[in-house]
Amino acid sequence: MIFTLLPPLSLKNMTKSRLGNNPLKALNGTGERIDVHGRKMSRSVQYVQTNLLKPNALNARFFKELTIDELSNLVENIKTNGIHTPLIARHDYTLIAGHNRLQAAKELELQHVPVQFVEDEMTEQEEIKFIISDNLLRRHLSNSEKIELYRVLFPNFDERVKMRLNTNAEPSVDSVHTQDFTPLTAFEIAQQTGQTKQAVQKQLQRDEARSRRESEQNHRTQQEVAVTSAAKSQEMMRAREREADRALKSAVTEIALQLQRTDVSEEWRRTAMQRTLRDLEKTRKALPA
Repeated sequence: MIFTLLPPLSLKNMTKSRLGNNPLKALNGTGERIDVHGRKMSRSVQYVQTNLLKPNALNARFFKELTIDELSNLVENIKTNGIHTPLIARHDYTLIAGHNRLQAAKELELQHVPVQFVEDEMTEQEEIKFIISDNLLRRHLSNSEKIELYRVLFPNFDERVKMRLNTNAEPSVDSVHTQDFTPLTAFEIAQQTGQTKQAVQKQLQRDEARSRRESEQNHRTQQEVAVTSAAKSQEMMRAREREADRALKSAVTEIALQLQRTDVSEEWRRTAMQRTLRDLEKTRKALPA
């Protein structure tokens, strides 16, 4: 079965992407891609053989593979609508964006997929930023997953976000050393990841609420541990007192028996009582403090 993909010349007629922030907005009136995530792109979309494209190890470092259901949905979507947004690759055919679309295309046995190439050279850190920013727009990530990605993109993320909330906060020794201790705002995160300021604000608010809940839970847990520890200490003390009482009663009983005996000398009786008292003292010392 052959699936027909949209030709490069019809890019301006593409339907709106299902993404909240469509990378095709970067196309100018002539169909030339100006940039994506701040990187210069090739002027045209090329149709590249699927077997030439290589996965990027950096993508696997930060993102899980799609579940069977997620992949199945993507395959069905591409089968019905085609690939609207070109994959992005380096000139050595290593993918930077579009791993899941490539996997779905292979499932459909498509021979070619639309690809645009990054024109300028990127350092590994710049490539990581590109990959993360692109996936933030495409993937259905949980709030906690997005926050973890921000920690990769923005050094000292947690501290800088707190400084946004508390202008009196002092940077730590580590943050001073790296010089990355300026307050981090939702607007700055949105600018660098291609999201809206409102979306990022909600993410930060949810994370702040989660952090407060965890802090409160930790405080309650510490209180419960302290109460439990105090109760155990009291119980151990009561057990020690009970053991001491039993030892004392036993010693008194033994001494009374010795005093009642008439078949032994006074010296024997005295020695037996001294032995009983020594045993009592050993028992007392053996009890837990």
